[in-house]
Amino acid sequence: MGWGGFTTLALSFMVVMVSGGLTFFVCWAIVIKFALRSATPAPTPDVILVLGARLNRGEITREFQARLDGAARQPTACPVILLGGMAMVGGLTEAAAGRSWLIARGFDQTRIIMEEASRNTLENLSHARSLMKHHDFLRPLVVTSRYHMARSSILARGLGISHDLSPTDYPSMWHPAALARSIFEALMINWYYVGRAFSQVTGQRAMLKRIS
Repeated sequence: MGWGGFTTLALSFMVVMVSGGLTFFVCWAIVIKFALRSATPAPTPDVILVLGARLNRGEITREFQARLDGAARQPTACPVILLGGMAMVGGLTEAAAGRSWLIARGFDQTRIIMEEASRNTLENLSHARSLMKHHDFLRPLVVTSRYHMARSSILARGLGISHDLSPTDYPSMWHPAALARSIFEALMINWYYVGRAFSQVTGQRAMLKRIS
C-alpha cells in the first residue's frame, strides 16, 4: 500500500468521523443506488470485462460463476477479458480458473483474453485499460456483482474508461453477505474520493497517476 496509501486511508476514516458518518452514508447511498439499477440493454460492446473474484481453495465461487455466466450470456460474440491474479503465490489465478470454467461449458476459447497480474479492482481496471489500448477496444461492458458496480464504475471513470455496466444477481443485493460487502464498498469509495482530493491538493503526482 505504501506511505501514501496508509496516509489517505487514515485520513478517510478521520473524514468519516469528523462528518459524523455523513460521508460514509453518502457513499453507501451511491453503492445502493448502483446496485438497484435495473439491467437495461446496452450498446453493443466491443469487449466484455469480467472483474475477478477471490477463489475458494483454488475453486471459483458461486459469485464468480455468476459473473462468468453473465458474460457468456451476452448477445454478442466480442472478446472477453478475464481479470484477476492470485491471492497466494503459486496458486491458480482468478483469470485462469475463470477460463477453465467457461471452456468446460462450451465457451469459445478464442474469444478469451486473460489478465493475471491484478490483485484488486483498481488494478483489474488499470490493466484492462492497457489491454484495451493494445487491442484497440473502445467501449467495454463491465460485468460484476450488484454491490460492486458503484466502485467499479467510479474507478473506471477515474481511469478514463467509457463503459457500460451489466450486473449479476448472485448474491442478491439484500443477501446478508452482499449487504456486508456494500458497507466495505462504501468505505472504499470514501477512501478513493479522499485520496484523490488529498493527492490533488498536495500535488502527489504518483498517487494521482495510479488512479487516473
